[in-house]
Amino acid sequence: MALWLFIVGGVMGNYGNAVPSIQGNSNLTWEVTGPASKAVIACTYLFVATFAPTWGPTAWVYVSEIFPLRYRAKANGLCAATNCTSFSRAITNSKGLLTLLLPSLYLLHSRTFNGRLTLYISL
Repeated sequence: MALWLFIVGGVMGNYGNAVPSIQGNSNLTWEVTGPASKAVIACTYLFVATFAPTWGPTAWVYVSEIFPLRYRAKANGLCAATNCTSFSRAITNSKGLLTLLLPSLYLLHSRTFNGRLTLYISL
Protein backbone atom coordinates (compact mmCIF):
# COMPACT_ATOMS: atom_id res chain seq x y z
CA MET A 1 0.00 0.00 0.00
CA ALA A 2 2.68 2.47 0.92
CA LEU A 3 4.40 1.82 -2.40
CA TRP A 4 1.47 3.40 -4.28
CA LEU A 5 1.59 6.48 -2.07
CA PHE A 6 5.34 6.83 -2.53
CA ILE A 7 4.90 6.58 -6.30
CA VAL A 8 2.20 9.29 -6.19
CA GLY A 9 4.50 11.53 -4.18
CA GLY A 10 7.42 10.91 -6.52
CA VAL A 11 5.40 11.57 -9.66
CA MET A 12 3.87 14.72 -8.18
CA GLY A 13 7.28 15.92 -7.04
CA ASN A 14 8.96 15.30 -10.39
CA TYR A 15 6.22 16.29 -12.83
CA GLY A 16 4.08 18.73 -10.85
CA ASN A 17 4.48 22.44 -10.39
CA ALA A 18 3.08 25.09 -8.08
CA VAL A 19 0.42 27.40 -9.49
CA PRO A 20 -1.47 30.30 -7.86
CA SER A 21 -4.88 28.74 -8.65
CA ILE A 22 -6.57 26.25 -10.96
CA GLN A 23 -9.67 27.47 -12.81
CA GLY A 24 -10.11 30.27 -10.28
CA ASN A 25 -9.94 28.00 -7.22
CA SER A 26 -7.21 29.33 -4.94
CA ASN A 27 -7.34 26.19 -2.76
CA LEU A 28 -5.76 24.17 -5.59
CA THR A 29 -2.10 25.19 -5.78
CA TRP A 30 -0.39 22.14 -7.33
CA GLU A 31 -0.81 20.96 -10.90
CA VAL A 32 0.21 17.75 -12.63
CA THR A 33 -0.55 17.46 -16.34
CA GLY A 34 -0.10 14.95 -19.14
CA PRO A 35 0.60 11.25 -18.66
CA ALA A 36 1.89 11.91 -15.13
CA SER A 37 -1.61 12.93 -14.04
CA LYS A 38 -2.96 9.60 -15.27
CA ALA A 39 -0.23 7.81 -13.30
CA VAL A 40 -1.26 9.68 -10.13
CA ILE A 41 -4.90 8.66 -10.66
CA ALA A 42 -3.98 5.03 -11.40
CA CYS A 43 -1.75 4.74 -8.33
CA THR A 44 -4.44 6.29 -6.17
CA TYR A 45 -6.96 3.71 -7.36
CA LEU A 46 -4.43 0.93 -6.82
CA PHE A 47 -3.88 2.18 -3.27
CA VAL A 48 -7.61 1.95 -2.62
CA ALA A 49 -7.71 -1.51 -4.21
CA THR A 50 -4.99 -2.76 -1.86
CA PHE A 51 -6.33 -0.95 1.21
CA ALA A 52 -9.92 -2.18 0.92
CA PRO A 53 -9.29 -5.92 1.37
CA THR A 54 -6.46 -5.58 3.91
CA TRP A 55 -6.79 -2.68 6.38
CA GLY A 56 -10.28 -1.54 5.36
CA PRO A 57 -12.29 -4.12 7.38
CA THR A 58 -10.18 -3.58 10.50
CA ALA A 59 -12.56 -0.96 11.92
CA TRP A 60 -15.54 -3.30 11.56
CA VAL A 61 -13.74 -6.22 13.19
CA TYR A 62 -12.47 -4.02 16.03
CA VAL A 63 -15.91 -2.62 16.75
CA SER A 64 -17.46 -6.09 16.83
CA GLU A 65 -14.87 -7.33 19.33
CA ILE A 66 -14.57 -4.53 21.90
CA PHE A 67 -18.12 -4.48 23.27
CA PRO A 68 -19.50 -7.01 25.75
CA LEU A 69 -21.90 -9.56 24.30
CA ARG A 70 -24.88 -7.96 26.02
CA TYR A 71 -24.35 -4.59 24.25
CA ARG A 72 -22.71 -5.78 21.05
CA ALA A 73 -25.70 -5.62 18.67
CA LYS A 74 -26.78 -2.12 19.69
CA ALA A 75 -23.21 -0.82 19.75
CA ASN A 76 -22.47 -2.24 16.28
CA GLY A 77 -25.65 -0.66 14.96
CA LEU A 78 -24.70 2.70 16.48
CA CYS A 79 -21.18 2.52 15.04
CA ALA A 80 -22.47 1.56 11.58
CA ALA A 81 -25.03 4.38 11.62
CA THR A 82 -22.38 6.89 12.70
CA ASN A 83 -20.01 5.71 9.97
CA CYS A 84 -22.65 5.88 7.23
CA THR A 85 -23.98 9.26 8.38
CA SER A 86 -20.50 10.79 8.51
CA PHE A 87 -19.64 9.43 5.07
CA SER A 88 -22.87 10.64 3.48
CA ARG A 89 -22.38 14.11 4.97
CA ALA A 90 -18.86 14.25 3.55
CA ILE A 91 -20.18 13.31 0.12
CA THR A 92 -23.11 15.71 0.02
CA ASN A 93 -21.36 18.70 1.61
CA SER A 94 -18.31 18.76 -0.62
CA LYS A 95 -18.73 19.15 -4.36
CA GLY A 96 -15.14 18.10 -4.95
CA LEU A 97 -15.52 14.83 -3.05
CA LEU A 98 -18.91 14.28 -4.64
CA THR A 99 -17.55 14.54 -8.17
CA LEU A 100 -14.53 12.42 -7.27
CA LEU A 101 -16.50 9.53 -5.75
CA LEU A 102 -19.89 9.62 -7.42
CA PRO A 103 -19.86 11.57 -10.70
CA SER A 104 -23.42 10.62 -11.59
CA LEU A 105 -24.75 12.24 -8.41
CA TYR A 106 -23.12 15.57 -9.21
CA LEU A 107 -26.24 16.58 -11.11
CA LEU A 108 -28.35 16.00 -8.00
CA HIS A 109 -26.13 18.16 -5.83
CA SER A 110 -27.94 21.39 -5.20
CA ARG A 111 -29.36 23.18 -2.19
CA THR A 112 -32.81 21.72 -2.79
CA PHE A 113 -31.61 18.11 -3.01
CA ASN A 114 -28.93 18.31 -0.31
CA GLY A 115 -31.06 17.19 2.63
CA ARG A 116 -32.88 14.50 0.66
CA LEU A 117 -29.64 13.19 -0.83
CA THR A 118 -28.06 13.00 2.62
CA LEU A 119 -31.04 11.07 3.92
CA TYR A 120 -31.06 8.74 0.91
CA ILE A 121 -27.33 7.94 1.14
CA SER A 122 -27.40 7.43 4.91
CA LEU A 123 -30.19 4.84 4.59
